[in-house]
Amino acid sequence: MSLNYPSIFGAAGAVTGATGVAIWAAGAATARTGAGVYTLTLDEPADAAACAVIVTVRGALLATLEVAQTSDTVKTVTARDVAGVAQDTDFDFLVIRAPLS
Repeated sequence: MSLNYPSIFGAAGAVTGATGVAIWAAGAATARTGAGVYTLTLDEPADAAACAVIVTVRGALLATLEVAQTSDTVKTVTARDVAGVAQDTDFDFLVIRAPLS
């Protein structure tokens, strides 16, 4: 039996911190807008109330990653070191959209 659920996949990829260039990406374009600040521009909108953006540090750097839902198509990622200073950091991302009922 096959169930017809809409895809929850929004986007995924890996980003090089120094440049903001995607190592690989599907469903989004990536860019670096300043030290430790990156944008994920989604191919398809994902409303902040109906999606989750998961980011993880890629490698051994000690950093925290924060995500701001800038708009339905743009998600902003900020990387900070342990002192709270913005720093370039490689990271992975996954965007999950809630299925519409």
